[in-house]
Amino acid sequence: MRSMTGYGTASRSRRAGRVVVEVRSVNARTLDVRVRLPESLGDSSVWAEQIVRRRLRRGRVEVSIRLDGPALSSVEIDADKARSALEALTKLAREQGVDGSALGVVLASVPGLFVAPQGLLTELRSSAEEALSEALEALDADRAREGGVMSAELARRAQAIRGAIDRAKELATALPAAYKRRLEERLARVDVAVEPARLEAELVLFADRCDVSEELSRLDTHLGHLEDVLAGRAGAPEGRRIEFVLIELLREATTLAAKAQDATMSREVVEMKVELERMREQVQNVE
Repeated sequence: MRSMTGYGTASRSRRAGRVVVEVRSVNARTLDVRVRLPESLGDSSVWAEQIVRRRLRRGRVEVSIRLDGPALSSVEIDADKARSALEALTKLAREQGVDGSALGVVLASVPGLFVAPQGLLTELRSSAEEALSEALEALDADRAREGGVMSAELARRAQAIRGAIDRAKELATALPAAYKRRLEERLARVDVAVEPARLEAELVLFADRCDVSEELSRLDTHLGHLEDVLAGRAGAPEGRRIEFVLIELLREATTLAAKAQDATMSREVVEMKVELERMREQVQNVE
């Protein structure tokens, strides 16, 4: 199991300078990758996003890449872009009747005008890719550590739910007898005689109406599946998969309380639902 929250960093130092990569991730319903690159590495972040998407499945991931060293001063001018920008600026100045002697200052502010030499750019890109891969490994280890803690906590809560289900099974077998006892006590208080056949018919009707064996069986099945997922016996755990099982458990627990009509059973169901809601909160951060 892996959490969606983590942090990783790595760096590479070469002739072109030092590349530092930081990767942060938090929980999200899908994989949302955001990359910040220096202009020296080009205006496209697709290559960095592709590396992240090959490694991660869910979470909001922020990648920050920065450069230190000679790479910052080793730049060339993009002649084609500069020529095109200068022509456009000159034309605009002429149309507006503005002195064009200061166009060089304006030209220097054109985005992407100054670029790293191709050889240097290739070296920087290679260093950035290596550092990003290493940072993602550190991020993955961080997420795995937190995921291990979450897995142990979820397993502990699942065990608490298992105990509540077992106690509910014992209570279910005693429901008809408890109802018969309460009914007899009420009849005794009002001093009303009821034919044994009528009393038996009422008990049969109640036993059928409060039969919760199906709900308990489904709770048992869903919880068993959840335990298998948490223990790694049902493939890699996924947050959305676990969340679906928890929703099914909550639904069955609610039905169980409604049908049982018993205060003691209701207390067991409340315990189940408290643990399930806590698990749902935790599982929001599972990848």
